[in-house]
Amino acid sequence: VGLAPEFDVKISKKDKLDFYKIEADKKLVDNYCNDIAKRYGKMSNPSKSIAGDLVYCLIQQLDSNGNIDSSGISNEATVSIDTIKEKKYQKMFIGVEPDVKFNLNVKKVFSNKSDLSAMLKISQGELENLSNDLFEFTIIRINRLAPAVFDNELFNKVYPDGKIKNLKEFKNKIKEEAEKSFEVESDRMLKNDVVLYLVDKIKFDLPDEFLMKWLVKSSEKPLTIDQVKQDYPQYSKSLKWQLIENKILEEHKVKVDNDDLINFTKEIVKKQMQQYGQAISDDKQIADIAENILKNEDERKRISNQLFDEKTLVIYKELFKLNQKSISYDDFVKLATEK
Repeated sequence: VGLAPEFDVKISKKDKLDFYKIEADKKLVDNYCNDIAKRYGKMSNPSKSIAGDLVYCLIQQLDSNGNIDSSGISNEATVSIDTIKEKKYQKMFIGVEPDVKFNLNVKKVFSNKSDLSAMLKISQGELENLSNDLFEFTIIRINRLAPAVFDNELFNKVYPDGKIKNLKEFKNKIKEEAEKSFEVESDRMLKNDVVLYLVDKIKFDLPDEFLMKWLVKSSEKPLTIDQVKQDYPQYSKSLKWQLIENKILEEHKVKVDNDDLINFTKEIVKKQMQQYGQAISDDKQIADIAENILKNEDERKRISNQLFDEKTLVIYKELFKLNQKSISYDDFVKLATEK
């Protein structure tokens, strides 16, 4: 018989974990600002292309004789000059005018298979089995995006409350929002570190033999005991954490009731409306939207788990001694990848 093991969860300030504050450096803030300038920029159609332009083309597959293949692939698509890796191929799209034609080996020019299959409007499987990699490109139109100027007009479009008066204030606001958004990543890493730390610290035995036999018996697809043994170490760690976390939730009386769920979902709705620049509705409309979302059982479960995570994270931050470290976003991504 498999019995739940007895164990205690004792966490104090002697238990130390690193907690990372991700800072938006100048390079990141400048990149975000430039992206915003492009988003609010204006499109024009010049007569001749330059680096950075988007070139709209008719792309037609050639046959073995170098003629248009009447039964081959034909599609209209936009080529972003800057996404072409090799300079010699970029140059073929620079200085061209509408109606100019040239032939290219698409697999040599466009290294990203996903982008190339979308450009040709075919599947990646079809891309692997092209009858001919040579295509004729006919320039239809040149699109050029002129980024918006960093002035009061742009500041008011991005932040309609009119509080941003100059570029310095604009960059400070971008930095503040970026660092706020990074908190989710910091919290996620802390949660992962808590899991690893407590699973390693809290020692107790599981009824391994019973569990392996149960996994074989309850599996939807046929499994041998050897197959179960191969994956069992990861499964047992996951189960240990589940038992540890359940005990923490029980000891600290962490619960999520319907009111909690509705209020939490309302906040999610408000954030999404702000993100897409929509006017915040009155509280009753927000509550109605939240209740409709929660009628979907999958969404209800997902949001409930998210709220449980937030509540337990508050507990972990109170119980552990956190060593706060400042880190750039790039270094944080590198650290997360190494973990």
